[in-house]
Amino acid sequence: MNKPIYQSNFNQLLNTNKLPRNIMLFGESTFLINYYFKIIRSVINADEVFIFYEFEYEPEKAIELVSQGSLFSEKTLLVLKSEKKIKKQDLTKIINAVSKVPTSYFVYIYLGNDFKSSFSQFLTQNSTAVRFFHPKSYELINYIQQFISGTQKKGFNKFKLTPKAINYLIYLKQGNLELIENEIEKLANYEKNIIDENDIKEAIANSNDLTIDKAIEDFLLTGKYENLLNLDEMLIITYFNRFLNEVFKFRLAFELNQNTSSKAVLGYQLPVNIENQKQNIWRKFNLRKIAIIIDELTTLELKFKTGKVGDKQSLLIKTILKLRILQSERK
Repeated sequence: MNKPIYQSNFNQLLNTNKLPRNIMLFGESTFLINYYFKIIRSVINADEVFIFYEFEYEPEKAIELVSQGSLFSEKTLLVLKSEKKIKKQDLTKIINAVSKVPTSYFVYIYLGNDFKSSFSQFLTQNSTAVRFFHPKSYELINYIQQFISGTQKKGFNKFKLTPKAINYLIYLKQGNLELIENEIEKLANYEKNIIDENDIKEAIANSNDLTIDKAIEDFLLTGKYENLLNLDEMLIITYFNRFLNEVFKFRLAFELNQNTSSKAVLGYQLPVNIENQKQNIWRKFNLRKIAIIIDELTTLELKFKTGKVGDKQSLLIKTILKLRILQSERK
């Protein structure tokens, strides 16, 4: 096999009890990577589990752990987590060692951003790579219902979210299921059976979500940037990029003469005031402007992450002023 499989294919393997013994998990959704790792670990039910991170593992030691059966256990699971690509020769040696011992398993969790070629380091005739994309809107809703059921199993009172509350929560957390799960834990403490949109607003009153969104909206519509300077630099860039990617989708739908409602563009219905906000912004910016701003912010993010910046706020201000000029242009 020289290509990765996807979530639906992997579900088929799980449902037919054909779990591979050498598995790589990677992709855009860290939530799904961790979610499926828990399933894999439960299915294998290994007697011994060895978890290593890239900075601490030794290839020879890893090979030794899986190449010989243990006198004290029936199954051995080796887990390697890494944000960097591991050498192909090291991975191949581990895969081959596991393949020779029927009671050994290997899970390689790649948390880096190279989705196009990282799996080629891992794939052999004895291994399987599974790529996880960001969940679709209906999948997000299903996971939210699972989170709610999970809180009830922990002893919290039964409750449910209205459809508008669910959509608002998805919007505020940009579909990030790790963050959404944390919010559900908070909502479980509410003494209400039905939680609506206003309860969601109250639950996140102390978070940065609304503050950052409002600061970004003000900047894009009026050029006012002072409120952006009071926030964490990396947080601004992250939210800005997410915000603009949504605006780009709206504008693209408009230029293709497609439905520009949030339900059609994003897959879920935004609150009316937020949908109007997006409409105002995409009408103001054409695709070229949006793409230029995203490119500038992506370049800035890369500089921040590589540590090639001394004073982050000064560079952020310089970039914002540059974007302000672009924002004021008519075309």
